[in-house]
This record gives sequence, C-alpha cells and structure tokens, in this order.
Amino acid sequence: MLPSRSYYGRRFLGFRAFASFSSEAETAEASCGVRDGHGDVVVINMNDKRIKPKVEQIYKCQRPVLFKHLAKDWPAMKWLGDLDGLRKRLNLSDKNDIVVPLEIGPGSYMSEDRDFQKIHVGLSSLFDTLGIEMEMDARWDGKGKGGLQWYLAQIELKELSPILLEDIDTHPAICKTGQGDHYRTQLWLNGASGNFSECHYDPFNNLLCQLYGEKTVTLYDCPEPSDAMYPAKGTVQKNTSAIPFGALLREADGQGQMEVDRNAFPLFYDTSKKTQYGPITLKPGDAIFIPFKYWHFIHSPSVSLSVNHWWL
Repeated sequence: MLPSRSYYGRRFLGFRAFASFSSEAETAEASCGVRDGHGDVVVINMNDKRIKPKVEQIYKCQRPVLFKHLAKDWPAMKWLGDLDGLRKRLNLSDKNDIVVPLEIGPGSYMSEDRDFQKIHVGLSSLFDTLGIEMEMDARWDGKGKGGLQWYLAQIELKELSPILLEDIDTHPAICKTGQGDHYRTQLWLNGASGNFSECHYDPFNNLLCQLYGEKTVTLYDCPEPSDAMYPAKGTVQKNTSAIPFGALLREADGQGQMEVDRNAFPLFYDTSKKTQYGPITLKPGDAIFIPFKYWHFIHSPSVSLSVNHWWL
C-alpha cells in the first residue's frame, strides 16, 4: 500500500506523475515525487507506521523532503519548556557558566547594517533573557515584536555539552546515506523578535530538525555555475547570495512574498526562481532534508530552536 502524501511549494497540473518514495517499481522522475524535477516538496508523515521511507532512494534523488513528526519523541523537544531543568543538566550557575558567541541586531554577517555585531555571553544569562521573552510572547500572543534580535547560530552540540546529544537522534536513517560521513550536529536558537539566515548553500547534505517554534524554509536548486543566485564576492562567505532576502523580508514585515528586484537581479528570475521549492513551514517535531548545495533562505518569526545534521 502506498503511504499518504501531500505536497508543499509550487503546484503542477495533473497528479499521475506524482508517486511516493516507498513503491517498488517507479521511474526516477516519479520516485522523486516531482513532475519536472522542481517545485513540490514530498511530505512523509512519520506518524503513519505503514510508512518505511526508502532513504537511499530519497538521497539518490537529491530533492527536498519534509519529514512530519520525525523528532516528536526526542527528549530535546522539552528543552525550552523547562529552562531550569536544562540549566541543571548543564550544571550552569553564576560561577559555572558556558560562554557562547551571539549574533546581535537586525542584520547579518552579510549585511551592511551597523547595528549588527557579535558578542560573547553566558548561556545561563541568555536563558534568563529567553525565559522573559517567551513569557511576554505568550502574553501578547506572538505579537509583541520589536525587541532586540539575537541569534545563537551554528553551535556544535557536542562542544556545548555532550550530554545534549543524549536527547536527540544523532544518526537518523537519512544521515546514513551517501558516504555516511557525519560531519557535525549543530544548534540554532533565536529570541521572540525572530531572525533569519541569509540565502546560502552548504557543502554537505543537511537534515534540519525543528524542536520549538516555527521556521520557514525556501529552497532553490540552482544549477552550476550558480551565477543566478549572485554569490557574494569580496568575502569569505562565497556560499552566500548577495540578494538581500533578509532586508526584503523586513520590508514585507515578515508577511507575504519577498519581491526580488528584477532589474538588479535579472538572472534570478531567468533561472533560480524557476527552481524554487516552498516556502515550507517547519513546525515542532518536523525535519527537512536539504540536499547538498541547495540554496536555502530560512526565517524564524518568533522564538525558535533547531538542531541540524551535516553529512556527506
């Protein structure tokens, strides 16, 4: 029996060409869940026990896949619901704190915004700030924006504390595909004012798992050379697009579609826009497979906690 499935992203007429990842005799086109190679993201509901995704097939297709509820039973799902308990597990106190790098401000490392900066703070004091923000965010029903934007980004989990690795699945089945070479597992945390990661690609396969709050992911399968994504020049971050998606998001006030300037970035419309997947919303417990070198822009509207796995 074929599992139930649904699709996010751009739509195509006709359903015959779509298929799931678990049928046995499928063309490569159909088994990737897309009609022309781009557009819709296959959604696999991990709550359906009948489903046994063929992860090798998913990896071979190199197309984005949304795994609903993949992380729902991980103990890490409770981290932000019990910050005091998390403090105790990490043995945090005024005299024994963990210093972490924090990105502050409405910009990013690619932006010219002078308010953007990197500082170092104690994790315990950051939890104090987060607790207050979460309480106020709940009181204002998520509408109390306008505060300080901050981002604890790309923190390797085992360096933060190996004990945290006990609370997640460190080797989900999809991460054992390819060479099975697991590079690192990282944590991403931002506050109530939300944040974003500029559009970029990673030199690894990526499984992004949402533990708290929501994230919106937009992907582009831009063929090499990826000039149509306008890779940044004159910087070490050459895997990052010069298209100011973050600024465009702020102009749209986090709502609606971001309108890229067609005159400034014509190649984006000629090529990249046609390969867009999403935007896709990750809810707590969801995970998305972002294949090797897929460009992706990620936005969190409010408090958000994620971990991700990189592997080859």
